[in-house]
Amino acid sequence: MTLDMERAIRSVMTKNQNVVFAPLSIVGALALVLLGSDGQTKDELTHFMGVATGRSLSNKTDTIHKSLGAYFAALRPKPGSPVVADVRVANGIFYEDRYMIKKQYAQLAEELYQSEIFRLDFGNPASARFVNK
Repeated sequence: MTLDMERAIRSVMTKNQNVVFAPLSIVGALALVLLGSDGQTKDELTHFMGVATGRSLSNKTDTIHKSLGAYFAALRPKPGSPVVADVRVANGIFYEDRYMIKKQYAQLAEELYQSEIFRLDFGNPASARFVNK
């Protein structure tokens, strides 16, 4: 998937441009979208991500999110263990306050990806500052 991402990014760049991107961050964001998706969106995401299945909110039998969540958790240092490398992953969900988010989605996002969820007024400039801090 990383090579596919690089090809897609490079396809819209000029020849002399450089690019730096973090595949892990992109996978984290796509995983959160996949967690809440269904139908064609789910099918397209699983195809792009190279996984055979996603996890629907109503079906906890699929393992892709548990596997990805465990991968992200493994990157965090264990208490009392020596820190070999400092890798920090932040997954946040920001949604417009006039919409609702399913409780089950929020619980799974927090449980599997340690994602924080924030309800914001996107029309308020303070919200942009909050997201970007």
